Amino acid sequence: MTLKEAIEMAKKVFPNSTIIECNDREIDMGLLDNLKNAGFKPEANTDGEFKPLVGSYECNITVLRPEVDKKNNNAKFYQLCLKPVVALEGDAFGDKFEFKKRYYVDGDKATENLQKLINDLFTAGIELDLSSDAAFEADFPKAIGAKAFVRSWGWKPEGKDQPTQMFVIQKEKVAAKKKNENSLTF
Repeated sequence: MTLKEAIEMAKKVFPNSTIIECNDREIDMGLLDNLKNAGFKPEANTDGEFKPLVGSYECNITVLRPEVDKKNNNAKFYQLCLKPVVALEGDAFGDKFEFKKRYYVDGDKATENLQKLINDLFTAGIELDLSSDAAFEADFPKAIGAKAFVRSWGWKPEGKDQPTQMFVIQKEKVAAKKKNENSLTF
């Protein structure tokens, strides 16, 4: 294709652009000139960056299991994951989103964290066998698929670039007050 043919094609494809002659050749200057004249400055895309969910959600418990944190001196923790199924109030969520919380049961806060886990499950209406550690963990499958209600928000720690997803488990009757005709089911 010759330069002249390319210029004619460009005029047809970009009819609103201005074609000018420069040193015996024509150059399409219209599109970038419009951006420059509007004061355009390039910005980094934010697509794909983490944005915490803010709102109240009905969730299903998908994971409750003991794990070991190999990056933290093999510290033992209980992993709890909740998949939102209804946005009672607040942000919509993607199909792959889950709320996740680790309850570390090694170290100084072991007792406090275990109490938090038991209280969170009890708040969701789940009572597990507390007669021994083994009986407690053996009862975990009972929680899978159970309904739990979550209130969530974001928090950006000082000195960090990304926010952290925060959430608490609520009683059903407290969360039910948020449900209305605008609630989104996924």
